[in-house]
Amino acid sequence: MDVIEDDNEAMEFNDNKYLYSWGFGKYGQIGLKFANYSLSAIKQPIEEKEEVFLISGGESHSAILTLTSKVYVYGKNYFGQLGLGHNNYVYHPTKIDYLDKIKISKLVCGGDHTLALSEDNNIYSWGLNMFGQLGVGDYIVRKQPVKLDLVSKKSDNVSILSKNEDLIDIAAGAQHSILLTSKNRILTCGFSKYYSLGDRKSTRLNSSHLVISYA
Repeated sequence: MDVIEDDNEAMEFNDNKYLYSWGFGKYGQIGLKFANYSLSAIKQPIEEKEEVFLISGGESHSAILTLTSKVYVYGKNYFGQLGLGHNNYVYHPTKIDYLDKIKISKLVCGGDHTLALSEDNNIYSWGLNMFGQLGVGDYIVRKQPVKLDLVSKKSDNVSILSKNEDLIDIAAGAQHSILLTSKNRILTCGFSKYYSLGDRKSTRLNSSHLVISYA
């Protein structure tokens, strides 16, 4: 059994790969429409042949990764954090068709944004981008997944990623994102009010910025 929780909701999936959620549900993040909260676990419907592999919850949205690398999302979508190409709230797990042909191996929900890592070591981001937390080089909201290009993107005239360096892991906070490379380097982007980017600055960065190297 695996359980995750944030400030307002919780989700779990058991050995039979069934997903349940409960808690605060005003925006549909527990799979109920017009329900402020639920004290009981609610089984979430996904396609019959799909089995849950990984789950993640943001401030008011939820995401599911299946064993076949399909991504399902539901909940608040004001900033496009569901990646469905619109801003409508969704009250049941809905597949992101854009990612259908991409083998996703991990996904994480930030406060109002979402990150996904593919098997070929690409990272996709979408949702709120007020502080540059998507790592795409601007502050524009994305309603659909966007692939990060960190080979051609440069910091201080140096490529953020070398050509033989891969992105291998992802994490997301409320308003920032963290990427791990195959050379044990950490890249961060987004808001750093509490120095969450690790660069000793209290500011926002609108591109993935190399701040720590363990290589």
